[in-house]
Amino acid sequence: MKTAKTFFCMLIILLLIIMTACSNAETSISDAGSYDNSSSDYSNYGSSDSGSEDESGEDFEEEYYEDEDASLDDYLYGTLGAIPWEDAAGYYEGEYVTLFGVVEGSEYASASNGRPTFLNIGNEYPNSDRVTVVIWGENRDNFDIAPESYYLGELVVVRGELYYYEGVPEIEVYSPDDIFIVDESNYN
Repeated sequence: MKTAKTFFCMLIILLLIIMTACSNAETSISDAGSYDNSSSDYSNYGSSDSGSEDESGEDFEEEYYEDEDASLDDYLYGTLGAIPWEDAAGYYEGEYVTLFGVVEGSEYASASNGRPTFLNIGNEYPNSDRVTVVIWGENRDNFDIAPESYYLGELVVVRGELYYYEGVPEIEVYSPDDIFIVDESNYN
């Protein structure tokens, strides 16, 4: 009887340990899948108060003008640490990325739920070989010019949290601080 009680107590302790471990794992998984933009925490870029600064605390776009003797590739890969849009699919959902590519197609879906603006980098919709930048209607007023026309045909650098919708990589952009046009004429 004493052995059965000891075995039962050890089983209960083991179950409690497993339940605690599972609970912690579920919390980690649910935290990884959610993003609270209210803090604009771009922790991978070293800024806790603004999405427009990099690890050095300097403005994201201002770096662009600092090294005009560099080639465009040196600037994009080296200075910004950006990846080509084609490589975005190799990243996990929830990771922060900085990528570049030409906006090949765009649409302001004003009649759709959330009034999104879509900027398709690499290829136009419906080609699934693309990265879609999404600007929700609530953030559209942060842009002085209609994003669907301003960025169309331009080489852009965009950064943000990567997620997937129907297998296509997407990045949600909240303001012009998260996306800018690269003036290719400044580089060799």
